[in-house]
Parts: sequence; C-alpha cells; structure tokens
Amino acid sequence: MTSPIRVLVWGPGGLGNLAIREIMRLPEFELAGVLAYSADKNGVDAGIVGGAGAPAGVAATTDLDTAIATEADVVLHVARDFGRYGDVPKIAKFLQGGRNVVSVHPYQHPEAMAWTAAKEDVVDIITSAATEGGATFTSTGIHPEWVADRMAPTLSGICTDVHRVTMYENWDMSQYDAKTLTVIGFGQDPDVMESNPAVAQMTDNYCLQNLYGLASGLGVELDRTESAHEYAAAPVDLSFWSLDVPAGTIGRLTHTWHGYRAGEDKPIVTAEVNWMMGRAEMVPAGMDPAHYYVVRIEGTPSVVMGISILGSLDEELPKVVPGDPSSEPGYYGVIAACLQSIPRVLDAEPGWLGPVRPETHWAPDLRSLRRETPVTPSAR
Repeated sequence: MTSPIRVLVWGPGGLGNLAIREIMRLPEFELAGVLAYSADKNGVDAGIVGGAGAPAGVAATTDLDTAIATEADVVLHVARDFGRYGDVPKIAKFLQGGRNVVSVHPYQHPEAMAWTAAKEDVVDIITSAATEGGATFTSTGIHPEWVADRMAPTLSGICTDVHRVTMYENWDMSQYDAKTLTVIGFGQDPDVMESNPAVAQMTDNYCLQNLYGLASGLGVELDRTESAHEYAAAPVDLSFWSLDVPAGTIGRLTHTWHGYRAGEDKPIVTAEVNWMMGRAEMVPAGMDPAHYYVVRIEGTPSVVMGISILGSLDEELPKVVPGDPSSEPGYYGVIAACLQSIPRVLDAEPGWLGPVRPETHWAPDLRSLRRETPVTPSAR
C-alpha cells in the first residue's frame, strides 16, 4: 500500500467541512491543511474547524502563501464562489506552486468557458499555470459533470435514436442561512429579480457547462443556445429555520438552457436547474419531490431516470440538520465525486483534465466512437 494521499481543503464552509470530515475518516487520505477565509478560523485545528469532533493535528490558515507551501498532493477547491470564476488567480497560484487542484465549480470543459461569463483569458491562465508548475487541474461534482457527462450518456446506451435529452436539478435550498438565501432571491419580489441578472448569470455558468458536456459527449454539434429564467412565487406562506417566504414572493428559481443543432427549431439538449424553498410546495409540476435529478430522453426507446439522494434507505428521509448544509445528502455526492477524481488527477499529465465519460452510448453516427488507436485485447 502507498502512503495516504495528502489533501488540502480550500474553503471550510458547508462542502468544505464535510470534505474535512470525510478525508479524516477515510484511511487512504490525510488532511494536509485547510485554507480558510474567516479570521476566527486562523490557527485553529482543522478538525475542530470542520466539526470532526477530534483534532486533525494541522491548523487552518488564512494565508494563501502558507497554504501553497503546504505539502499536499491535491487541493480541493470548495470555497464559496457561486460559479463566478472569482478564484482563478488563486487557482493559478496553487498550480504554479506545483499543487494539483480539484474544483467543484463550473470549469469542467475548457472549450465551454467561452460560453460562460468567465473572462476570455481564463483558459490560458489556468493551462499556463498548470504547465509551469507541472500540475493538473480538473473540475467535478454531480451537476455539472456526473449527470451530464456520465449518467445521461450512459442512459442513452439503450437508445437506437435520440431526439432530445433533458436534465433537471431539483435542489432544496431551505437549509441555508438567511443571508445566502436573500442574496439568491428567495423571499424577494419576483419583479425585482427579473431586473437583476446576477443570479441568473451565476446559474448560467453551471447550465452551460452541463449543456456543452452532454452535447459534446454525445457527439452533437450545437449551432446556438437559448435561455429562460423563471422566478416562481410561493403559493402560500412558507417558514423555515432561517427565513420566512411570504406567499407571492420567490419560492423557486428555475433557470433553463436549450441547445439546438443547425437548421432545427427544437432543442436536442436541455439543462434545467430548480432551486427551491422546500420540496413539498415548490417542486415543479410533474416532478417527484424525492428526485434530486431527472434525465429524460425522447428517443427510440424513450427513457426516464429519476435520482433520489437519501440520508438512509431504511428511513427514506434525508438527515438534514437546519443550519448545517454539510448534512445535506446531496453534498456527500459532490464530495464523493471530488475524492474519487483524485487518483485520476494524480496519474494525469500536467494541464486541464476533462471529465470521465462512458465509452459506449448513443451518437449521431456510431462510427464516431471508434478509437484512433486500436484497443489491445486483454490476455486470457
């Protein structure tokens, strides 16, 4: 057995605290350090910061240079960025310092960055930094990546033809703090949010990575994209631990992107994100409240897959603790995707590493799935 993989967690918030606890729990990993933002976490044992209930033996720091100098095999980038690409300069510094980086934010496909709100030079900055430092950068998660790049194409593997693929995310935001929820728009006047494109732009970056990932993974070339944004009002007064949502104010944000092939008036791929305050009242019509993600393929045959993420299969209830997003079962899925990507990152050449994709799936022309280099049969 090799030595444990040393991981530095960048951003001990909801996702980061869960990452700290899982890294400390799993024997194949070792917590190398934590890069925090709050002054009250500086110098505090990382296990205490992450709520592990036991010391980790390493202190959290708020100093970027100290974090870069930490002997870590990989940096897990889970800092709150809302997909706005604000951490690109810091990512570049880690890469230049020889630290591999795994991010949970929408960087999955460098080819799709031009579609997003990222600055034009983001791809050059990250790629150059990785080359300079001999390090690898990748991005993963459930949505984007796991659903769009893996599950949807895999599901198409039982279709002889595909006319349209639609992916849905249905995420209950009610466990978040009031400040975050208000910034996103919950409890606000729908008319006010219509005139504020900031939140829509944030989710656009995720949706566009999903759209590109699915289309390119299936070998579908998109000619154009279109978006739609809906701010659904709560039908009744809703009350949660951190925020009350009066009837008539925003209880769900729905952001949708469609991708079209040239000459077609119906989309071939669609990515829809539904962020809601509680599933019972705000889940979109026709959706099972238990499904976090849904993939629908209209084809031959047509296929539908709904994905529930549960705290327990025995109780069939998520173990969500009000005020602690890291108890959200879906967060475990995000961190699992990150941790499982680490061995692949460590084995990769320096540069920007794209997502994992299935080898067999539907494609407009199955000949496109042939390899340029023949596969050598395994010895039997």
